[in-house]
Amino acid sequence: MRKVKVLTIVALLYSFTVMAQQHPEKPNPKEMAKQTVSEFVKKINISPAIQDTLQTVFIEFYTNMEKEHKSGSRPEMNKEQKSGEGYNMNKNQKQSKGQGMDKMKKLEDIRDLKVKSFLTDKQFEAYQKFMEEQKAKRGGPDGNGQKPERPDKE
Repeated sequence: MRKVKVLTIVALLYSFTVMAQQHPEKPNPKEMAKQTVSEFVKKINISPAIQDTLQTVFIEFYTNMEKEHKSGSRPEMNKEQKSGEGYNMNKNQKQSKGQGMDKMKKLEDIRDLKVKSFLTDKQFEAYQKFMEEQKAKRGGPDGNGQKPERPDKE
């Protein structure tokens, strides 16, 4: 009987460990756009109409980014691959990654052109600074690769 109890406890602990390691679902494009705009609004005061337009642009951007990820243009990489340690890409993988990065850059450029069309020069400068900060936070190509701690996810 004691063995059954011990095995049950071990099984429960193991299942909790497995559940803790599962990644939460990624937010959908609409949620990501809403969060991006709300963070930007904390930095600079813009009208509700412009906020709505910004949100529409970001929904389109995040939707297109999601499509690119699903199409395999930019596969998810593990920590080792991101750091480049112990991972050697073959020629096709390097070429595919480069093409994926080109597509992402193109989507970012389109997004930025749309945003620039309805912001003042001063607002657009603030937007560019904000986007650079966001890129650095998430460890983008120009970022430092350090993701900030998420206090809401513990």
